Amino acid sequence: MKRILVTLGMIGITISCRQQPDPSIGSILVDNPYHIEVVLIPAGDLEWEADDTRHAMTIHLEEYYIGKYEVTQKQWKDVMGDYPVDFDWDALPIEFRVEGAIGDRTRELVERSVLIGDSLPVERVSWDAVQVFLRRLSEETGHEYRLPTEAEWEYACRAGTKTDYYFGNDTLLLAEYEWYDENSGGEPHPVGQKKPNPWGLFDMSGNIAEWTATIADMAPYELLYPDRDFGPGISRIYRGSHYLHTKFAAHSDYAHTYQQALPRGPVGFRVVREK
Repeated sequence: MKRILVTLGMIGITISCRQQPDPSIGSILVDNPYHIEVVLIPAGDLEWEADDTRHAMTIHLEEYYIGKYEVTQKQWKDVMGDYPVDFDWDALPIEFRVEGAIGDRTRELVERSVLIGDSLPVERVSWDAVQVFLRRLSEETGHEYRLPTEAEWEYACRAGTKTDYYFGNDTLLLAEYEWYDENSGGEPHPVGQKKPNPWGLFDMSGNIAEWTATIADMAPYELLYPDRDFGPGISRIYRGSHYLHTKFAAHSDYAHTYQQALPRGPVGFRVVREK
C-alpha cells in the first residue's frame, strides 16, 4: 500500500503520533553494497493542526524503511563516482541564468567550500542531483530508493513523541543529540556521533538539514515572508536543523523551502527504501 503524500509547506506544527506495535519495528536492513543502513518504521498516523501554512489533517503512513544515518560523502562517491564537484551554473535552466535571478546569498551558499571526509554527511547537493543518486542506487540494487515525504520524515523524527524535540523539551540536552551552532564549530561532523532518537535514527534534527520529496506550496510562505524572493524554480521542503542553525531550528516540526535545482551548503539527505 502506498503512502499518502502531502505537499503543503509547514512551520510550527503540533503533531501527535500513534503507531501500531510490531515486533520487527526498529530492525535494520542492509541490502546494498554501499552499506546504507535503513531502519523499519512502524505504521501510524500524524495529526496536523491547522496553522499559517497548512490545513488540519490526519495522514496515515504504512511501514517503511528510512536511513539510519544521513548519506555520507563516501556513499555518494561510491554511487556517483566522485565527491560533489563545483556546481555547473551553465547547466541550469535559462530562467536561472537571467541576470538577477539568483542573489549573492544563494551563490555564497552554493559555492562555499566543504570539508572532505568519508564519514561526513554529503551536503551542497541539489534535490535534482539527489534524484540521480537515488536512480543509480535503485538500478544497481534492484530495490526502489527515494527521498522521504515531508510526513514520513517528521513521523520518523518524532518517533512517537509530541514534545518540541524527540528527547523532550529541555534544550540543555540538545548537545547530547545534535550538532548545531553552539557545539558544531561551524562545520559538519561524521554521522552517528550523537545519541539517536527513540527509533534508532541519528542526526535527525542537526548536523545537516535534509531534502524531502515534497513540493513546497509557496503561497503561504509568500504571505509569511512578503519581502523574500523565492526565485524562479520549483521549491522543495527540506527538514531538520543543521550545524549553523540555532537550537530552536532543531524542533521536530522545523521546515524550510529551497529551489530544487540549486544545492545549498548545509543540506543533504537520507534515503527511504520501499518495502
